[in-house]
Amino acid sequence: MDKLASAVDFAMKSPEVVNKLRPMGIEPVGGTRQSFNEFVNAERARLGTIVKSSGMKEN
Repeated sequence: MDKLASAVDFAMKSPEVVNKLRPMGIEPVGGTRQSFNEFVNAERARLGTIVKSSGMKEN
């Protein structure tokens, strides 16, 4: 997993990938496995509150 994370981090910093993603409205961000896990957990907490308050249900 560390090897994969390192490759993704490297790709997110390459001009070729950056130039393809930015026009699609995607801001490429690299990082470590830990920083990715922290981001996902923070988004889960943030979006979980929104989902619960909206009454959305899983199908």
